Amino acid sequence: MARAPLATATIIICSALAMTTPVHAQTPDISKYAKAVDEASTTLEQALSTSATNGTPISAQYMLKDEKLQIMVFTKAANGFMEVVIAPATGSIVSAQQVTDADDLEEAEKQELAMEKGSTSLLSAVKEADKQNPGARAVRVVPSIRGGQPMATVFLLKGMQATVSSQKLN
Repeated sequence: MARAPLATATIIICSALAMTTPVHAQTPDISKYAKAVDEASTTLEQALSTSATNGTPISAQYMLKDEKLQIMVFTKAANGFMEVVIAPATGSIVSAQQVTDADDLEEAEKQELAMEKGSTSLLSAVKEADKQNPGARAVRVVPSIRGGQPMATVFLLKGMQATVSSQKLN
């Protein structure tokens, strides 16, 4: 497992938040995000499992949308890519919609390629990252190809402390 220094991991988490925050919103508040994630009863692992009813999960993350926490999982279904939103309080599916945005489709195709090259699920990668980081909570998982190898980057939080864990998918 590779770990990024705390400052780098915090920047990565904040960058991940910024990518999921509407353009009109101000800079994401890591403390608000960390508190919301800590209060959520649904884990990223549970969201990955729940979303599998809408296809194979290819990425997942907690995100603040309109200052409300939600869990978004992208899946690969028989009819294309789906964006599945999970309620963090109940673990139930709030919505499942076909991905149509060109940028989202491009990202989903890259993620699908990484998952196809691997033999390990994102759920297994997140469980391994959790095991290696006791007390931390996975908040985002994204697959990619690095050095020709399928990898999952798992972002974790423990209070305000951020960690990044790289997990092999083969």
